[in-house]
Amino acid sequence: MNVDGLLGTAFWILGVSTRDDRRRILEASDEKSLTLDPAVCEASRERLTNPRTRLTEEMCWLPGVSPKRGFDLAASMQSMSDIIPDSAQLPKLAAFNLRAMTLGRVATRSNHMLLAEEVATLALLGDDLDAASILRDINEDRSIAQFPPARLEQVEDEIRSRLKECAATALRALGKLPTSKIILVMTDLAERWGLDADDPFPEVFGMLVELYEVEAQQFLQPEAEAIESLCQSILKAASAGEEAILPLIERLAILVRRWDTVAQPLQLVAYSKGLDHSSSAELGRMLRELSLDLHNDKEMSSSAQIVTELCTEVFAELPEFSERVEEDLDAIRDISASNESGALQAEEFAREISYSAEVGTFIKHRIALSPQAIEWKDASFALEQIDAIRWGGTRGRYGDSFTISVSGGGRSMEVAFNGHGDVFNAVTSRLWRSVGVRLLMQTLATLKSGKPVRFGDVLIDDTSIYLLERKVFGSAKLLKFPLGAVGHQSRDGSLFLVSADRKAQSVLNYANCDNVQLLATLLSIRRDKDVPRLSDIFRQ
Repeated sequence: MNVDGLLGTAFWILGVSTRDDRRRILEASDEKSLTLDPAVCEASRERLTNPRTRLTEEMCWLPGVSPKRGFDLAASMQSMSDIIPDSAQLPKLAAFNLRAMTLGRVATRSNHMLLAEEVATLALLGDDLDAASILRDINEDRSIAQFPPARLEQVEDEIRSRLKECAATALRALGKLPTSKIILVMTDLAERWGLDADDPFPEVFGMLVELYEVEAQQFLQPEAEAIESLCQSILKAASAGEEAILPLIERLAILVRRWDTVAQPLQLVAYSKGLDHSSSAELGRMLRELSLDLHNDKEMSSSAQIVTELCTEVFAELPEFSERVEEDLDAIRDISASNESGALQAEEFAREISYSAEVGTFIKHRIALSPQAIEWKDASFALEQIDAIRWGGTRGRYGDSFTISVSGGGRSMEVAFNGHGDVFNAVTSRLWRSVGVRLLMQTLATLKSGKPVRFGDVLIDDTSIYLLERKVFGSAKLLKFPLGAVGHQSRDGSLFLVSADRKAQSVLNYANCDNVQLLATLLSIRRDKDVPRLSDIFRQ
């Protein structure tokens, strides 16, 4: 998923337009690789020159907008401008993509009602997307750029993907708000569309509701279990008389109202469809049974009436009851030089490294990094004890999942969360600066001393690299190659290493194999510097 919107597309990264041909794209990739990560430039070039992946990039850009104006608009978003062009002056998809980039900015100002308006506007724009018009705009530019035309069904599939990405973006924006504000936004949106059964929910909002419910269940399910347990306690305590259960019923009302506050948007959506929200209906039946038991078996009519009135109040919407890895080479040189010279002051280092954030929507967990340790939930891991790092992300149906793992001294810590790509990028960037650079320099010292270093099934020494031979039958052995005889590429969350003669290859997953980031960085710098020994890569 492209969480950076326009600024994450290959068009923006390479500085090319939808009308540039393959030759210009290749030239731009080579030019940008001088200042950007070569792997990023290579991946961007591949996405634009492959007609199928190109369509995804085109759909995330500004179809129907001239190249100059497109880059001007994207530059305005990069400058964090709050001025959004009038939707009426832009093609629908272009307006949709620009508007999608504003959600996170609105949320950071904690203006929940403004966020609700932005989500509503975006959802309506999403419903107005017309595949035929988008196809026409894309194919006009493809004709100029000499790429084969896209097909209507491909654009229709990409529209659905863009809507899902939009819903996931909206959920991430909501996640920056306090829980109470999240509920207010979702309730407001549900009310504005749920009052008219003839006016269906915009598709983006329907997808957002599905995502909201997944997150909400982390709160609703344990809360429902607590309510069920309290109901059982009320019946048991009834033998001591009605006065004994009144405090428990008051506690029950607090729990039920809190549960209903979170479930309210889901109830409204279900109600607009003439359906029960299943979890609410189940909880309602539980309370109704408590009321009947109090009335019929315990002969406690007053308490039964209190529970019944609670049901009527709380479940009015139920028909049943009311009817982010890698730093660039300049940063590595700067930091390693600073560490070796001792010029980096503790206060400055602490300011650069220190970071904290919360992840999760309803159940929020704190992740923090300081010059001393990384903290996750209630655990802490000293940075000086870390001798292995790894991180990565996987793409899911509604968003991305991220893992960050550190280990050393016989123990390990794994951080895992969904969405919050900005937090992932911030933590891994700082972890690389505070730990990765140290491990990189230690690895170079080990190699210079003549000792090899292993990364998964790959072994390297100062001048060579050992890869597993390609073999269908029998056990594969490690084959030795000069460093310059092995190519490497990062894609799909892994580092691919292949010998020039194609006799050996290894694939190392960034998220599952320790210190792959170190190996990829070492090989990239050696290739750029064109030195025979890895230990020479920082020599001028």
